[in-house]
Amino acid sequence: MAPQLSIHVLSFGLIVLSVIIYVGSDKDPNWARKRDLPDWHFPKKKQETISILIKDLMGNGFLRIFYFMQRYFDNQTNLNGKNTKPEIKKSKNNKRSKLVALCFYSGVFTLLTLTHQWHLFIYLWLIPFFTVLPMLLRLRQLNEHYGLERQHDFNMSRNYTCRWFEKFLFAPHNVHYHLDHHLFMSVPFYQLPKLNQILKKHPEFNSLAHESVGVLSNHPKSILSELAVQRS
Repeated sequence: MAPQLSIHVLSFGLIVLSVIIYVGSDKDPNWARKRDLPDWHFPKKKQETISILIKDLMGNGFLRIFYFMQRYFDNQTNLNGKNTKPEIKKSKNNKRSKLVALCFYSGVFTLLTLTHQWHLFIYLWLIPFFTVLPMLLRLRQLNEHYGLERQHDFNMSRNYTCRWFEKFLFAPHNVHYHLDHHLFMSVPFYQLPKLNQILKKHPEFNSLAHESVGVLSNHPKSILSELAVQRS
């Protein structure tokens, strides 16, 4: 994805690290960026949350995805969650990443023109980029960090079980073990199930860890249900 979106991996990595370290605080760049946006204020009725997701799917996230890219890939965010004038933007590495993206798209556009396959690019990349992607990005962030008690390290994020199609759509690469990921960020994704089994042997984890049941189901402990609960 990096060449396609002109992402500087170091810049993105620093942002991810700051989110993990400062999750749910004013120093968390994700949390701070959404703090004043009404559609990120919870609790919300289930119908309201679903309506927001449908609007994203219908293209409401068109401008939001550009803002996301500009904020995350053209600006450096330091570990205090504050925007700074990005030294990385002026670096040779960042110029190289933009050059790679330019070469990538030049090659793709040339190939599409020569093979008369522009319709595939539009249907399979461009339209999903402005419809499905914003919806999935929003839902993934809701799954990981919203509708939580935020009292201690064990409920600043959540683990959640999910049905096979929810895992396929919303939680590939074991991201539904998100609490475990925050607690032990160096553990690779393919070892998260094993880590979860180890953690569940500890009474403190079992009593304090926030675990949800499903994503968009009507179960009282599903994420959709928890997003409708007022947290103190």
